[in-house]
Formats: sequence, structure tokens, C-alpha cells
Amino acid sequence: MINKINIRNMQKTIFIVLLSLVTFSCNSSENKKDDSALMAGNEKEYSSSVQNMNRESMALKGDGNFTVKGKITGAAGKKVILQIFPVFTAGRNQKVNNAGSVVLDESGEFEIPAKVDHKTFGALVIDNAHVAYLVLDGSDIQFTADYNDFSNFSLEGSPESKLIKDFFSHLLGMVTQINEARAAAQQAQKSGDKAAVERAKTLENKGVDAYFTYVKEYADTSSSPLMALFATGMLEPSIYGDFMKEMGKRYKGIADDSPYYQRILKLAAGENGLIGQMAPNIRLPNPDGDTMALSDLRGKYVLLDFWASWCAPCRRENPNVVKLYKKYKDRNFTVFSVSLDKSKNSWVQAIQQDGLEWPNHVSELAFWSTEAIKPYGVRSIPAAFLIDPEGRIIAKDLRGYLLEKKLEQLLGK
Repeated sequence: MINKINIRNMQKTIFIVLLSLVTFSCNSSENKKDDSALMAGNEKEYSSSVQNMNRESMALKGDGNFTVKGKITGAAGKKVILQIFPVFTAGRNQKVNNAGSVVLDESGEFEIPAKVDHKTFGALVIDNAHVAYLVLDGSDIQFTADYNDFSNFSLEGSPESKLIKDFFSHLLGMVTQINEARAAAQQAQKSGDKAAVERAKTLENKGVDAYFTYVKEYADTSSSPLMALFATGMLEPSIYGDFMKEMGKRYKGIADDSPYYQRILKLAAGENGLIGQMAPNIRLPNPDGDTMALSDLRGKYVLLDFWASWCAPCRRENPNVVKLYKKYKDRNFTVFSVSLDKSKNSWVQAIQQDGLEWPNHVSELAFWSTEAIKPYGVRSIPAAFLIDPEGRIIAKDLRGYLLEKKLEQLLGK
């Protein structure tokens, strides 16, 4: 049976790390709180046995029947579940197979048989909060942990599981620093200290830069094709597309049948919704009642930004957009803002308060009934689409560091 992981109850899981960096949003169907990972980590340390393995010894063809068994102390009466990810990605709505489960007795010993069709990731989960990620290649795994110190589990029989544990630990430590900078920026924004906001945002962007640099370097140097392809899939295709194509060539013939490899090929080819398509035109009134059209900005790079005065994540992102507009407005770049406000006064006041000095502001004042969002498939805000001078969408939902990185690629530093 295919299930979806409860993201809210698994705050410490790695697949929300990327989301915590770039995708806080206001949703059309429910009032969601910000997701943020609780992060702490240590430096990556490879065991010598893993370091000495070559790519062929870690090929992605592993499959078959296997058993995960071991002992978890301090968890009598609790259910331990073995989950298998058909394809594990850094995003929401992870699909998993619940391969089996055991209710632990006083001894804490358990044994769960399972089968995989290809080498992939899995997890041992207790209480939807204690999670240990594993690499499943069809070989038996011996697992040992204390329920009260679950992250310090030990295992035998899966060298690549040691890789994923160390990789995630390192990422969690980095995101701790990013989230601290983000929290400082939010606090400074509430108090109206613009200088403090800028300092905190600079620290946040430096942290995100270090994060993606580490992920890219890890993917480039990992001895494990599975880990290399997984890390590559955490990158933003519109920025790291050339690297993804390079990885596709590198692992051709080694990982052809792996869904992780096939996913990288699709990302590198730009198979990402509206990317590559002509941007649907938008014609709406500005605060003065004059009609403005997105198509009138043809010939410039345009950030089409869907936002609203009532959307806290939008307001927190506005300083980034303002900074980039000021930097690139004389280099063929502008912003076209579409507000989902209901109140004209709130909309205009937010434009003034946040210093949104570009002239292109429009709104239907229709909240989530705004017709302009429909052809773009917008279901949460902020939502942003980067459009090239020919009117084609070349990237979507780039914020903060990622947006700045893309504009640097297009327009220079």
C-alpha cells in the first residue's frame, strides 16, 4: 500500500531541508504555518571501507529479498516500521511502501523481511518522529539504536547507509545556521530595523550558498552513484542544469535502469511544468486603475511575482526582490507584481512599506479567485516565474540566494 509521509509530524526529516530553504508559502486551501527543520549536525566522516569502494562496487543494480533486524532499547510497546521509497527526493509528498512493521517487546529485538526491485532509500520509523534512513540494496542489515538517542544508531551490512547518515548530519548542521540567520531577519523585520534585516539576509544567503556548494561537490565526488544522483537531484535545474547533464553522461551505462538516474535526465532536460513555455499574458489594473500588461515588458528579463500584503512569507521575501531589482534594474531586468489582495488600501500600503519601487503592480483584488493565477497553476504564494526577453519562462519559484544566483548567471555580478 502506498502512503504519504506526514511531513508535519516528521520535522526532523531530511527531505524538508531543501523546502525549508526556499519554499515557505501561504496556501490557498489552508492556513499553514512555516515548515522549518530542527537541525544539528557534525562533519562528514567516511569509514575507510566506504572511501575505498569504487563506483562499480556501489552500482545501482542491487535488488532482491533481504531482512532488516536488530535491537532498539527503551521502546517497548512501540511499533517500528520499515518504509521503502520508490524514489526518494528532497520535497513534499514522499511516496513510501510500508514494507512491514513490528511492535517491540521488552527485549527491543525485531526482524522485518522485505524486497526491493532496485537499489533505493528506506527508513526505520517509530512514532513518525524517530527516523533512521537506510540504503536498501537487497542485502541484510543489522540495526542497533536507543529510542532516546535514536540519531546515534549503528548498523552493519549497508556501507551506503553510513554515507547517507553522514551526509544528512552535515546538511542539518549547515541548515541550523541558515535558519538562525532567517529567524534573525524575521525578528529585525518585525522591529523595522532595515540594516539588521540586510545583515541577517546576507548571512542567510552566504549559508545557502555554502549549502548548495557542498551538495554539488558531494555529488561530484561521491563514491556512490546512488548518493551522487540523489544529491544532484537536490539542486535547482535552472541553475545547475549543466552539471546535471554532466552527471547524466558520467553515470550512463552504470545507472541507466535506476529511477534516480532517469529523474536526473528529466531534470536536466528541463521537464519542469511551465519551464520553456511562453508566459501566459496578464492584463490587469494598477493602483491608479490603468491597465498594465505583462507582454508590454517583452525585451526584458522579468520576475513575475505573485504575492499579497497578508502573506507573511511574501513580505519576508520582498527585501530580497527589492535588493535584486535595485542591482539589476539598469541591466534589462524588472519585476511584474500580481497581488492577491482583497483590500486596495492594504495592497497599496504594503507596496509603500516594503519599498517595492518598480512601477509594475497589478491586482484584481479577488483573493484566491484571481483569474491570473490559473494558467500558472499557482496554489500558494509567494510564487515567482522568471521570464526571458522573448517571453519564455526559464525558471520558477527562485527566491533569495537562488534567484540572485540565476540573475548573476544571466546578467553578471
